Amino acid sequence: MIQEKATLTRETETPAPFRCVLIAAGRFHDIDYARLEILKLLGEDQRVRVRVFEDYANLEALRAADFLITYTCDVTPSLEQQEALRQWLEAGGRWYALHGTN
Repeated sequence: MIQEKATLTRETETPAPFRCVLIAAGRFHDIDYARLEILKLLGEDQRVRVRVFEDYANLEALRAADFLITYTCDVTPSLEQQEALRQWLEAGGRWYALHGTN
């Protein structure tokens, strides 16, 4: 279970949603199946909001995320993207690297 997020929305005083970025892409595997199954699991918690991408290019989405899930094979972030990932992790971001994530 995901623990309650500390910030509350002002209008409703309910916990703010968890912002997730899912990167699911690659070769040699049925990535579509894995993407769908991960989304089904995340969909079980109404507090989780997911944005899905095929690579690490959307740095704004990453910077706004609470956590990142990657299920990739042969998808490598550029140097700029690696630096953004490192900064995001150092700032407290959480990364769940699954399968062939390098």
